[in-house]
Amino acid sequence: MLDRVDVPGDVAAEELAGRFTSDELGVTWDIELTEGQLHLGRRKHNASPLFPVGPDIFAGSDADFPMEFAFTRDKTGHVDGFRLNQGRIRNIAFTSDA
Repeated sequence: MLDRVDVPGDVAAEELAGRFTSDELGVTWDIELTEGQLHLGRRKHNASPLFPVGPDIFAGSDADFPMEFAFTRDKTGHVDGFRLNQGRIRNIAFTSDA
């Protein structure tokens, strides 16, 4: 199990919020910021909270299966996507729709 850590302020969390698409999975997911807490939003699912576990790394769960979101940044430091890890599923690329 991953340990929770503090996120360096609301500005960092705001940078991570947005709409992200995986061509490999053919889905678009929303990372939403509500009252300082990031949540994963998907069609046909309730929003689920994401918890910081490291710099630009958050954990959540899907029907009790842990998920890890490792956010990626471009050369200028802007969030350009994330990599999803869930069990044996590793490094599924999601890109920012911004």
